[in-house]
Amino acid sequence: MKKTAIFVVIFLLALSFLYQQGQYDVVVRNVEVPVRVFSGNTFINDLIREDFEVLEDGIPQEILAMYLIDKTDITRREETRNFMPFTPRIFYLAFNMTDYNSKVGDAMDYFFEEVLQPQDLLTIITPEKPYVLSAKALESRPREELAKELKKIIRKDINTASTLYKSTITNLKRLAASISSFSGGWESMDSIEMGDPATEGFATGLENLLKAYRMRLEELETARGVNEKKLLDFAYQLKRQRGQKNVFYFYQKEYRPVLSTMSLQRLYNTNQDMPHVQADINDLMQMYTRDNTISANRLSQAFGDASIMFNLIFVDQAKEQSISGGIRMQEQSEDVFQALSRAAESSGGMVEATKNAAPAFKKTLGMTESYYLLYYAPQNYKKDGKFRSIKIKVKNKDYRVAYRQGYLAN
Repeated sequence: MKKTAIFVVIFLLALSFLYQQGQYDVVVRNVEVPVRVFSGNTFINDLIREDFEVLEDGIPQEILAMYLIDKTDITRREETRNFMPFTPRIFYLAFNMTDYNSKVGDAMDYFFEEVLQPQDLLTIITPEKPYVLSAKALESRPREELAKELKKIIRKDINTASTLYKSTITNLKRLAASISSFSGGWESMDSIEMGDPATEGFATGLENLLKAYRMRLEELETARGVNEKKLLDFAYQLKRQRGQKNVFYFYQKEYRPVLSTMSLQRLYNTNQDMPHVQADINDLMQMYTRDNTISANRLSQAFGDASIMFNLIFVDQAKEQSISGGIRMQEQSEDVFQALSRAAESSGGMVEATKNAAPAFKKTLGMTESYYLLYYAPQNYKKDGKFRSIKIKVKNKDYRVAYRQGYLAN
């Protein structure tokens, strides 16, 4: 009887413990934050632990350790205990581009010649698939040969993946020019060739051209190479990796052919007796304004939680901004750019907008080589899945401080 009573007490205590765990777990967690401090573009390398101030959700935190890292070497340390930081570098070079040019190749040459070290890990992500550079290949093959092979892969995959995208752009130009001709634009119906897939299955009247044009715009959305799910999945995968994760995302500015405001107004005015055509024109104008399909907040939290330093290299390779005949090339990358820029800022990375990928890549690489690692243990940490914001300052100095701005408590 006594044994039974003891068993019941233990069982009830266990149930109580499990119930409390179901609400939240209270554990000790050490938070690691890579921090880069700049005056202009110059890294400040003489700071001590007392120079930093760390706040989590607005509450000051005690800094338990500070390490100064150069590439993978710990050059200085101040610690209450040894956190044994894991400093190997993991590089991800991702290419969301529709055109390859020699500047991208120059960037790869520089990376292999001046940056990549034997202990570094490298993954290349093209629009087709990822490629991992093995340590054996880096040790046994000349770097010049590896860079040359990599450039061929990037060029081939970009060209292969962009075939549908470029074809859709070409068809949109032809359709827009023909639609513009109905408003008194300069192009004639001769701009649409017989058998052109842009108008296959459609008569060449205005209503049918508007329908074909709208369908091609929808196809262009589908052909875009970036979406929120892919980016979030990427962050979740990287969260499990140890080391300093540096992502360089080459994103090419996107353009699409649109009817000029004057052409649209003329079309609307000349079809006042055809309300269904006017409705199609109104629908078309709505499609020219793109909704944000990527949540900058979700992306920023995921990248911060994974401790990714995300760098955006925004490449503009446009050769023509305007086209005759009442149509123009309108930028259509603002939604992606805004989300990725926010992710870069919140992860401690950089944004470089450029027409030349090589110097922009070189600059961002230079900013990643030296950094501080700060460690703290938030008091009363609760494993509740909520996002904890991090704010780091350098006391009494007007420096630019880049760092991941939070993590998920899970």
